[in-house]
Amino acid sequence: MGNFLKSQFLTVLLSWMTTVTFISFGGAALSHSFKPFVFLYMWIPGLLALFFTKKEKISIPVFKRRENKLFFVISIAILTFVLSTFFSLPFCHIRSIESLRLLLPAFLQRLSIVNTFVSFTLLWIFSGIVISIFFYMLGILGQELMFRGYAWEKLKHLGFWKASWVIGLVWGIWMAPLMWIGMEYPGSHTFAIGMKIIYSILLCPILIYLRIISKTILASAFFYGLLLHLSNLFPFLFQTTKHFHLGMQGLTGLSALLCINLILFLKTRKTPLLEYEL
Repeated sequence: MGNFLKSQFLTVLLSWMTTVTFISFGGAALSHSFKPFVFLYMWIPGLLALFFTKKEKISIPVFKRRENKLFFVISIAILTFVLSTFFSLPFCHIRSIESLRLLLPAFLQRLSIVNTFVSFTLLWIFSGIVISIFFYMLGILGQELMFRGYAWEKLKHLGFWKASWVIGLVWGIWMAPLMWIGMEYPGSHTFAIGMKIIYSILLCPILIYLRIISKTILASAFFYGLLLHLSNLFPFLFQTTKHFHLGMQGLTGLSALLCINLILFLKTRKTPLLEYEL
């Protein structure tokens, strides 16, 4: 347990120090140097996870033989997005067809109203799968090595839910500097950090569940990358300025994650997930 606490302390400390250095050199959200900074930030816990797993001779399943759960992972990501969208409908306006056409590629602007929505949504989902594999996963894999890899191996004796909540809390605290500089929630920095910590606690059990049943952290990395991409679809479909209330990162997104957690609880309450690991 001593090495685990040390790993989490170093993860938070080094990541926060990196953020302070980034800001001190004039870095900011949406600047040209922001994406390289985020990539480095994501891999700080990954490098520490590799160090501690080698030191303790712990094996993290990455490229090991695993069950094929790709379509299941995709379906859970789409379900989470659909639930968030459904919860958002009473609180925001759907973007008009004319407004949506202006945002679409030229080859989609000539389609009918129905085909426009269907084609655009399907195109976004397909592109999300590709982007999640070749872009998001490269960065997300770093944090997954630590939080769904090393941390889960060290805390799984606590049981699925307790371990997930602890890991989710640390994960949210680790991401606090990104929220402070405006990565996802514009406006109130303090409220953004609180929202992200709650979001992380609710999302973590889903990621760990996918990591367990697929027997690889690539599943959780792929899911999280696809979910991030799908969340970017929300501003195209809806017109709103209520960033803290609507969309995947708002209260409706938290409600969607809460529903998925409830389904997960009902599905696993009679079968301890730890049995998959032992």
